Amino acid sequence: MKILFVISGVYFQEPMGTLQLSAIARKRGHKTDMAVIGLHSVVDAVKAMQPDLIAYSTMSADERMFIKHDNEVKEYLQSSGKNILRIMGGPHPTYFQNVLNTMDLDAICVGEGELAFTTILERVENNDGISGIPNVMCRGETTVEKQVVDDLDSLPFVDRALFYRARPTLSQIAMRSFLAGRGCPFQCSYCFNHAYNTMFKKAGKIHRRRSVDNLIEEIKYVKKYFPPLRFVKFADDVFIFNKSPWLEEFAEKYRREISLPFYCLMRSNVLTEDVAQLLSYAGCKSIGMALEAGNPDIRNIVLKRNLSNEVIMKSFELAAKYNITTYGGIIIGVPGSKLEDDFQSVLFAKKVKLTVPVFNICAPYAGTDITKYAVENGYLDKDFDRFPSCSEKSVFNCFPEYEKKVHQRLIYLGPLYCIIPFFPERLLRVLARFSLTRIYAIAYSVVSSYVMSRKIVPTANTKNPITWIKVLMIYFRYWFQGLKTEFNQEG
Repeated sequence: MKILFVISGVYFQEPMGTLQLSAIARKRGHKTDMAVIGLHSVVDAVKAMQPDLIAYSTMSADERMFIKHDNEVKEYLQSSGKNILRIMGGPHPTYFQNVLNTMDLDAICVGEGELAFTTILERVENNDGISGIPNVMCRGETTVEKQVVDDLDSLPFVDRALFYRARPTLSQIAMRSFLAGRGCPFQCSYCFNHAYNTMFKKAGKIHRRRSVDNLIEEIKYVKKYFPPLRFVKFADDVFIFNKSPWLEEFAEKYRREISLPFYCLMRSNVLTEDVAQLLSYAGCKSIGMALEAGNPDIRNIVLKRNLSNEVIMKSFELAAKYNITTYGGIIIGVPGSKLEDDFQSVLFAKKVKLTVPVFNICAPYAGTDITKYAVENGYLDKDFDRFPSCSEKSVFNCFPEYEKKVHQRLIYLGPLYCIIPFFPERLLRVLARFSLTRIYAIAYSVVSSYVMSRKIVPTANTKNPITWIKVLMIYFRYWFQGLKTEFNQEG
């Protein structure tokens, strides 16, 4: 059987969920291929491969792109008289199940897809229908039985070869991503994790972790068969929740058996002295640790981060103490906030000495607490049904047009102010008044990419100058494609 996986544009991290499904399919002897929207024509890939199954995977912000390409696929299938099963998985159909009808798909996968996909393959092989499979909702159905994978060690290592066939240049970047576990217990209002936890609370244990030995084995496997590997990225939502026997075992075995620098995601309240010490001992060189807002009320009441300024300051001091650089997100344009709150977020990011800050405009999605909050307070129409990106102009009606444009400028000015020494606050406020988003965006892309490559993932850079140029082209293409919308909005 032949399966075509379709994903949206990729950056520098492997699409782990899709690659996991491909590994499952290939283990059963099936052939898989990948089309990347933005790089490949999906309908051309379908014509070339003639798959038995098309498996889409998308986030909500990319829905329109998938609709466009899927319409072309449906036209081809209708004109050719072919019948190919079309299924969509990923975050979007998990939380917005009406996409099943919007795109007239054969089925969607809600939540984790590994167990469901295994059953789907068996059913299709035997020419049976796929109705009644846990986590799978078929055309005409409105409910689904839910399940999670209890034993993460039972899953095969992800099929990285599939990704590097589609993006060969990225195989030369000496960084590979891994997942040590699944699940996040925190209740941040802008994130879907709290909704996921509610949806799947009766399906099994939400937070699960691979054994240290299984994780180490995969890293060794990748190091051997997918070189070069000089930097490891752990892509878990939160890598560590506290000092635990798992962390102690990981620190010892990773240092002894892998001995490569790594990056992971953390929360400030988790990065205590003993955790920082163990991470540093293991080889952690950089962490992702978000601030989200400089104003504690916005951070804790609206965004539900439950982190005080003191805890945040202490965590960044600990990171500096153990020579761990930091990469972190800040949300601006939070519903009900003032423009001065956004400037305070920029100032706070510089105060804690974030190595590479990333500023995003608050983007509400249905089903999140932040959207409910905005609707209840009249900041957003209750029928709002768009899927904005985190760099689009704010969709909240509590901000005047001028402030929405300043938000877009601060996305790029904020990091520059934090990164560049001797950048005065007065200059930041003056520059934010001018419609120079294009210039700010270019400066931001150059500066942030340089600092990222030197301080966040320093050993991941390719040593081949030709490949380096290609990588830079991918980087800037990625950024400038994302900037088109903002440029049009800025006018």
